[in-house]
Amino acid sequence: MWEVFLSIDASLFVALGTTLGCIFMITLIVLGSFGSALSSTMAILFILVQVYGLFMMIATFNAFVVSGLVVAAGMAVEFTAHLVAQFAVEEGEVHDRMCGALMAITTPILQGTASTFLAILPLAMSPIPFFIQYSFLLTSLSLAVGWFNGMVILPSFLVTLATAEENLGLKKKHTEQLPIDSEHESAGKVPRQRRLSRDSRDSGDCISMTSATNTASSDQAPREVDRYPAAHDVGAQGWTARTELTF
Repeated sequence: MWEVFLSIDASLFVALGTTLGCIFMITLIVLGSFGSALSSTMAILFILVQVYGLFMMIATFNAFVVSGLVVAAGMAVEFTAHLVAQFAVEEGEVHDRMCGALMAITTPILQGTASTFLAILPLAMSPIPFFIQYSFLLTSLSLAVGWFNGMVILPSFLVTLATAEENLGLKKKHTEQLPIDSEHESAGKVPRQRRLSRDSRDSGDCISMTSATNTASSDQAPREVDRYPAAHDVGAQGWTARTELTF
């Protein structure tokens, strides 16, 4: 049974390398951004290195640590994928994009971290020390390190990488677009809004449509309601509806 320790180092590198490679490829395919895929993979690698270094201070390296690190790699996706995806779809300057991304994902990530910790909390009261050390402590450490990296380290890395890409001309800068109505109206591509006036005789650019009806009486059929906005003037002979369109 001790021969497992002869290849445990190689097994760790193969398992983590395969996991990181899959994360990189899936992120690249889904988001279509090399920078996003690289930053997400590097952030997960940072988390794994920190978890491994901190946990080795209280435990010895064995097969259970290897399996725990593979699980930690899967959990680290929760702390990186949401921020990377939200940052990729934000518009504006780099810092504005990061502020918008953090505002959108901070609360969900915090809730996910808290719910996962509450789910494993009963393991802390287990009478078996093995469960406390390799299940509760290792998972709690992965949550703490993952949340810190996802909320502090990864945003700094994304901003730095995005700024470098823009300065090197590898990626077009995000600029805020004007509202469509204002932009087209300023360019003269859309007509002005329709305006209504009570006196159509004073404007030469207005088209007046006047329809008169007889005075309403009790034995007449109900008058059809005009579907267009109108200004009604009450005259001695009946109702007069006037609609003006300005182009």
